[in-house]
Amino acid sequence: MGHHLTTYGRSKRPRLRYATATGVAAVIIGMLSVGGPAVAYWSQDGTISSTATTSTLAAPSAPGIGTITAGSLGLSVTAAQSSDTLKPQYTLERSTTADFQSPTRLSATESTSVTDQGHLPQILVDSGFDTITVAVESGCGLVSAVVYCWGAGGRGSLGNGSSVNVGSPVKVHTTAESTASALPAGEPVTSVAAGLRSVCATTARSVYCWGANESGAVDGVSTAIKYRPVKVAGLPDAPVNALSVGADHACVNVQGTGVMCWGSNSDGQLGSGAALGAGPYAPQKVLMNGTGQIPAGATVTATTSGAEFSCMIASGLAYCWGSNTSGNLGNGNATSSSTPQKVLMGTSAIPANAVFSDISTDAESSGASYRSACAVASGFVYCWGGTVNGALGNGGVTPTTGYAVRVSGQTVATATSVSAGNSGYCYLAAGVTRCWGFNIYGQLGIGTTTNATTPVQAGTAAGKTVRQGAGGGLLRCWLYTDGSSGCAGTGSYFRLGEGPDGRSATANSTVGTMVRPQVPGCSANSTNLGDGTCSLVANTTYYYRVSYTLGLWTSPVSSVTTVRTSSA
Repeated sequence: MGHHLTTYGRSKRPRLRYATATGVAAVIIGMLSVGGPAVAYWSQDGTISSTATTSTLAAPSAPGIGTITAGSLGLSVTAAQSSDTLKPQYTLERSTTADFQSPTRLSATESTSVTDQGHLPQILVDSGFDTITVAVESGCGLVSAVVYCWGAGGRGSLGNGSSVNVGSPVKVHTTAESTASALPAGEPVTSVAAGLRSVCATTARSVYCWGANESGAVDGVSTAIKYRPVKVAGLPDAPVNALSVGADHACVNVQGTGVMCWGSNSDGQLGSGAALGAGPYAPQKVLMNGTGQIPAGATVTATTSGAEFSCMIASGLAYCWGSNTSGNLGNGNATSSSTPQKVLMGTSAIPANAVFSDISTDAESSGASYRSACAVASGFVYCWGGTVNGALGNGGVTPTTGYAVRVSGQTVATATSVSAGNSGYCYLAAGVTRCWGFNIYGQLGIGTTTNATTPVQAGTAAGKTVRQGAGGGLLRCWLYTDGSSGCAGTGSYFRLGEGPDGRSATANSTVGTMVRPQVPGCSANSTNLGDGTCSLVANTTYYYRVSYTLGLWTSPVSSVTTVRTSSA
């Protein structure tokens, strides 16, 4: 065989000799190479074999126990026999049952000391939304920069390639789930906004949309339904923010360029001053008062897109453009404009020195006298436009066309945000929401189906603080600081998000409890290791055994060691 080898046992080290036809009285390890890689053989009493037996490789001792933590276990193995050309490779196996049902094989190693961190596969765990947005028949939200949607799927609003309605949040497809999706897997989503039946989301420098694509509100180039995200072409390669989606168009602010809108321009809602037309139109730059860009140094912090008109906040001032049939541009008249008009201050209820911080419009109310808008300015809420259904929140009093009014009942300047639905609004102040307007489907969440002409506190979950309110069509949803959420309004298409057995009645005037989104994660007593896996579970018993290989041969397995992780 041409090799002079030595094998080392735990108790003795016999010197091996060449294997001969007359037999060898000792165990011999040899290497044979004939025109290819070397192959190892066992020889015992003249019998040569490539398979080791208990008489050649003995079972190792049970693994020893080292450092114990809540998420990892230190283990040691006793050194096994080796030769001058072969070293043992130790393989640990872990099980959660003493009879080793479905064991997990840990990595083979030459080391006799191993720390098992687990690297358990992630499971689906209940999570909470970071932010939510609501369309007419569906809703979406962000969970750790990933988009999940629920409700009607018939027009692509769920972004998961399906037209099936779902009562629990489902993940919007990225390139990881489908090559038909343009949304890059692993790229964090920074915001999501819903309009009539179209939804858009931003990453750091791009916009992706899906859904009904009314007049090109999704992609700016077609009107075909998009069941998975497509990238909006024609936007400069620059950071984006202040996203909004309306009935038939969408807008976003592009750093270094200003606000750009795409979709329909039937009433000048793209704000570019271009000729009117139904579209679809690719992104166009919004002009300021017809003279060019937003004034030098102005910072856009918000846009809102409604039914054929839009508004923005730039450096604390509010501007609106598009259809103005209800005085909804807030500029003191009812003349539509294809370029932004400044919302009146000083001569209207809004003080001349007020600073706008949030603004919202209704994407569904497109009737000539229905369009309206509301905004938060220096902590108070102001509304302008159509008064139908008490949408202005001032007791139903009709103001001078195009002039803002302050909503009734607010005595302290604590409002931080405002959200719109069909002919109605809600504002958030100190963790509580108050709502007014159209309510025959119970969507205001105030316990009745009667319209409210002044703000009424919504009946959100007792003991919980509201972080955000969102509205769309005949639906309102509230997100709490603990990540849970609930909705009120019509229950068709599972739009309340309460699961397949949730409320489906036409009117639901109380705020329910939404099903939490389920996302890949670790159990409550396990830690995310940062590589898509989880640590061992705290305060849990695990069972270990070890075997080793020497060349081509594998030893029998050891007896079992039982060890428990510490408490978290």
